[in-house]
This record gives sequence, structure tokens and C-alpha cells, in this order.
Amino acid sequence: MLRAAEVSQQLCRKLKRLGFHTNSSCEGDIELVLKAVTAGLFMNAAQHDRTEYDPRSTNAMGSNVYRLLRHLQPGRPLKLRIHASSVLVRTQPQLVVFLRCQQNDQGWYEMQGVTAVQPDWLTELAPGVFHRR
Repeated sequence: MLRAAEVSQQLCRKLKRLGFHTNSSCEGDIELVLKAVTAGLFMNAAQHDRTEYDPRSTNAMGSNVYRLLRHLQPGRPLKLRIHASSVLVRTQPQLVVFLRCQQNDQGWYEMQGVTAVQPDWLTELAPGVFHRR
């Protein structure tokens, strides 16, 4: 915690030196923070596609499979799932953004740094990329 406080103080000093105000906050409105995360990670948006069940697996809940909304490579889309260390792994959010993705030994791409978001935020924050249907 001391290291986190030191880093925070360093960032505040650098921001003040650059002329930014550091005394403003979202005042408890978590939606503003979530929208900021969505605006930064909109290209890493993934939508729940299906749930796969493996009879050999000990996981009776199955694996929630996600697909990228903006898949840039033609062909077979990536099989994405939420990493086991995430608090969202036991939930089934319909739409998420993620920070990074790592392939495991079974061929899955596991999303890390996952945040559940609202679909209308993507059209609001990235209108050039996402459109309402």
C-alpha cells in the first residue's frame, strides 16, 4: 500500500507540473469510471456468444464463450473466455471489455482485466466504430 501511495503522489506531482487539475473526481459515480475504461478499451469489446459444456471437465457450469465485436482477421474467430482469476468468471455478462488476452494450452484465449459494460456505451463513446441496429 505504501508503494501505491508513493506512485499516486508521483503522478499527482507530474500532472500538476503539466498543468492538470488533480482535485476533481467522479464523486462516487462509478459509471463515469466504467465509461472511461470503455472509451479506452472499445477495440477489445467482446460479446457473450454461447456456453460450451465439456463432459470430461469438472466444471459443471461450462465455459462462457465470447467473440470479439471487431474481429480484424478473416476466418475462424477467436474462442475467448474470461480468465479464472477474474471475479466475473462465475457470472455471464453479455458485453465486456478487456485489457489483455493470453492463449492457454487448450487453445482458449483468456481475457484478463475484464470489465462488464453496457452496449449503448460503445455506440456513445465510439460512434465511428459501433453503430446502433
